[in-house]
Amino acid sequence: MAYFLLIQAVEGSTDMKRHIVMLRGLLLLCGLVLLNELYLVGGQSDKDIYTREEVCFDSAHFKIVGDLHIPNPNKRQPAIIFVHGDGPARRSPSGKPNRIMRSFLDTGFACLFYDKPGYGESTGKFTGGKLFEERASILVDAVNVLKKHPAINPEQIGLWGISQAGYVMPKAITVTKDIAFMIAISCPAMDSVDQSAYLVEKQILCEGYDEAEAKKARQYFRQRARAKTYREYLEAAEYLDQNPFIRSIKWGGIRSEDRFSPLLPSNEGFFNPITLIEKITIPVLTIFGEKDTQIDPFQGAEAYEKALKKAGNRFYRVKLFPEADHGIIIAKTGCMKEQRERYRSSYAPGYIELMQNWLDSLN
Repeated sequence: MAYFLLIQAVEGSTDMKRHIVMLRGLLLLCGLVLLNELYLVGGQSDKDIYTREEVCFDSAHFKIVGDLHIPNPNKRQPAIIFVHGDGPARRSPSGKPNRIMRSFLDTGFACLFYDKPGYGESTGKFTGGKLFEERASILVDAVNVLKKHPAINPEQIGLWGISQAGYVMPKAITVTKDIAFMIAISCPAMDSVDQSAYLVEKQILCEGYDEAEAKKARQYFRQRARAKTYREYLEAAEYLDQNPFIRSIKWGGIRSEDRFSPLLPSNEGFFNPITLIEKITIPVLTIFGEKDTQIDPFQGAEAYEKALKKAGNRFYRVKLFPEADHGIIIAKTGCMKEQRERYRSSYAPGYIELMQNWLDSLN
């Protein structure tokens, strides 16, 4: 069951806004009485009024809570669901859309962003070894919720996702025909074991180690995950565990022999999303930053290009932004250390405009 909760809280006091609240103050949906919340984005004029609704729905053992921002509450419009990367992800405490959301709202697309389970108001714990599968299932349920919304065009619901979302979105697209397009930002084009090994190599270089040491760490990271014998595993695990960076991100540790067993080929760490990208024919925009040290941008761009061509996809674009990091933010090194230490950040010139223009072209 899903419901939409709209809380009345109008910024400003013009008669027009009061009139809109009175007209749209009560809405019956899923057997609940709903109230509208209206606000102005970016301090613009009265004509740029958007609504924000709290969306709640169940997905298996998860309870999901998010915000749906709607640019044109009086008509049906396309929508974009934001798909999280790795780590904590929750809605803005202010309830206001971020810059990327505002750009999509200005283009006429509603935006749904929900708290990741375990953060904010969403509840539930992911099952070990089923993270991507369960996240994809939540995403499909979110699509189904939006399909029933009176202000959303059910045939124009798409996805915007970053980083780990690259393992989630393709899985969702293959189980439902209700996803109309995908925008993939800094999404891996290899399995997560190899992607993490790439990250390890690059961050060790960022910490000042030489190239030989960094490559050795990448090699041992892959060996530890793919070890068929305890001897192979132990050799790699001992080497990695003595590295300060590996320990700092809690990717070290050594299992005893009685707790060791080789990972099965079905383990989600070996899932390569490109095997599904090769089957996707909906419009796809894929964006990478050339200074990304978390996923390999050059391998990713090439793999997406080949996969989408193989799929016979006629509406796709792959773009690499120079001087941009994992978040498509202008960077000097792209290192995670730089991300933690920088005071201000700016998106790569043309990044926002590229997404807006591409969405416009869908119409």
